[in-house]
Amino acid sequence: MASQKRSQILLLIAAIGWLGSFGCSSGTNNTMVGAGGSKSKTADSTESNDTEVPGPQTEPSLTQPTEPVAPAASTTVLVVNRAGFDEVLAKHKGQVVLVDYWATWCAPCRKKFPHTVALAKEHKADGLAVIGVSLDDDEVHEDVVKFLTEQQATFDNLRSKTGASDESFEAFDVPGGTLPCLRLFDREGKVLKTFAIAPDADKQFTDEDIAEAVKAALNNNK
Repeated sequence: MASQKRSQILLLIAAIGWLGSFGCSSGTNNTMVGAGGSKSKTADSTESNDTEVPGPQTEPSLTQPTEPVAPAASTTVLVVNRAGFDEVLAKHKGQVVLVDYWATWCAPCRKKFPHTVALAKEHKADGLAVIGVSLDDDEVHEDVVKFLTEQQATFDNLRSKTGASDESFEAFDVPGGTLPCLRLFDREGKVLKTFAIAPDADKQFTDEDIAEAVKAALNNNK
């Protein structure tokens, strides 16, 4: 009798020990814990839309708002006549100055303009100043500003008061009334070289021609 009772007690203890080796977590995840570690088991449910939190604590949540990126500030474009241009040029006395005459309606101008921007950035510390002169009409002024902003043209940007007229080409001495046209001035404000389209020439000026002339002017006018 006593032996049978001890056997029942032992069986009861064993059963309690077996049940105690597992536990359940609340929520949609049931966790089975055993001697070998833990294992997560997701409960089957079509009604739950819970999402997992990223594992590493240093990893931001996907729903965490990101810091907004500030838009680029619009480029300032001054509307001038030839006298206004001369005033801007005069303030750069002591620097080599590259002037880019261009227009939004001129495809070759838009193609070459990034090279002008690159030269401005590359040689700013060497004493190069750049002036952009747009020969565009009033009604496309915002297009001019947009293009210059996109190009990150942070130098002096002007637009001819008389737009795309013959008067503008004459006032700014654009040879043949043809764009693109660039002009290089020395540190005293004197013209060193004009890069203009020559319809009858076998070869037109290139970006490399302009870059070499800029470097030479900076070296010779120190």
